[in-house]
Amino acid sequence: MGITELDMDNVEVLPGAASALYGPNALNGIVLMNSKSPFQYQGLSAVVKSGILSESGRSKGTTGYYDVAVRYAKALNDKFAFKINLGYIKADDWQAYDDRDQSLLNGYGLDGTRKNPGYNGVNLYGDETNVNMVGTLRGTAMSTNNPLGIGIAQFSQATGIPAPTIYGAMMPDSVNSFVSRTGYNERDLADYDTKNLKVNAALHYKFNPNLELLAQGSYGTGTTVYTGADRYSIKNFRMGQYKLELRADNFYVRAYTTQERSGDSYAVGTLGAGINEAWKPSTTWFTQYFGTYAGAALPALIQNFQQNMGAGQAPNVAFANASATVRGNASGYHDAARAVADNGRFMPGTQQFNDAAEKVRDKPIPGDASGVGAKFMDKTNLYQGEFMYNFKNQISFMELMVGGNYRVYALNSEKTLFAVDDNGDEFRIHEYGGYVQVGKKLLEDNLKLSAALRYDKNENFEGQFSPRLSAVYTFLKTHNIRASYQTGFRIPIARTSTSIC
Repeated sequence: MGITELDMDNVEVLPGAASALYGPNALNGIVLMNSKSPFQYQGLSAVVKSGILSESGRSKGTTGYYDVAVRYAKALNDKFAFKINLGYIKADDWQAYDDRDQSLLNGYGLDGTRKNPGYNGVNLYGDETNVNMVGTLRGTAMSTNNPLGIGIAQFSQATGIPAPTIYGAMMPDSVNSFVSRTGYNERDLADYDTKNLKVNAALHYKFNPNLELLAQGSYGTGTTVYTGADRYSIKNFRMGQYKLELRADNFYVRAYTTQERSGDSYAVGTLGAGINEAWKPSTTWFTQYFGTYAGAALPALIQNFQQNMGAGQAPNVAFANASATVRGNASGYHDAARAVADNGRFMPGTQQFNDAAEKVRDKPIPGDASGVGAKFMDKTNLYQGEFMYNFKNQISFMELMVGGNYRVYALNSEKTLFAVDDNGDEFRIHEYGGYVQVGKKLLEDNLKLSAALRYDKNENFEGQFSPRLSAVYTFLKTHNIRASYQTGFRIPIARTSTSIC
């Protein structure tokens, strides 16, 4: 919902920590983007840009990029003016298809193969769900209430080999026995149809040449892909900011609200896991997988042991060699087990897949008893009031400026994402701050010294003072030497940073 290219008047960059004047989170500097006044810049203007996105990998190949902006501003007289801005961008986003294994399970490293039974591809989702097969099956193998336990017990009775030893011989060692579910490629889950529509309108009224009242609204909506703790498909996301401001050359008073609505956004990784669960719960899938593996490994162990004994090997040697043979054929047992467990799996593009994906996308995170939810629910609002007053018209021998703000975060995820208070409501977080700055020009106005001090308080953290000192010396009219000391901090971690330049 930011300023369009056509409405941009100027950009001011303030490097270094700047919390003394701009409050929390001005840790790395400030970029001030100032839009055009409808009194000074009038008429109709438009810009159209087009280009291509080209990638030789497994994406869509070469696709179009389109960027359109329109601005219209009009001053009806010397008191009233208005402006309207429209901007639209559309493109196919870059597709992520890194299939290297990032699990590091079973002794495997970051490579591009899927031979690891615990495989977890970088841009595959649903394969994060994994279980240690040896630990999970141990109870079943030691019980005589199922075919596996009965088979191990009979082999143990016939050979005198303890049942746990037989179980350990037919299975991978516990460190290398992780199995993960089969995942889905990101391109089958994410919406790469990137688009952004932004609308801005403002009404300006001048009481006199030095006093202006303005009301402004900015609204934006769009779809894109975002990377955080998960990959998020930010789909039909909406954000609006609405401001009322009274300003002059020595003061301003403004109030605004920023309101975001997550629309149809969802977590891509959670969606992949949810589709798997909607098709076949993990409890069922892993049971089938482990049962198939053990159902092949135990007969193979018995058969190889008997063959080795028939070849004249001592019992302990025959058993050790049989175990080595079974473990050497483990990849084949894993392949067979995955084929059985994945039989009937919902495949991308099918109606079954689409229906399951829609149900998971429509259910808010984390889901409920009926299934996994991937929808990112956020209806959070921010409210802020702030002011600044410069006493330049009252004090001539120095510069004195004061300012302050009050902010409220009204969290709202319909109790799906954020914590709740003792009353069961999502939090409303309050914070406020104020500052004072003094300045003095010396040496025939060639040297300017200034100092500022700000105090900020968030209800959940201790108050924070932010000092700032600076000296600017100007020579030859256009050359400046600047030295400053200033601090910045960020809420909520409230970690202090100092900048000296």
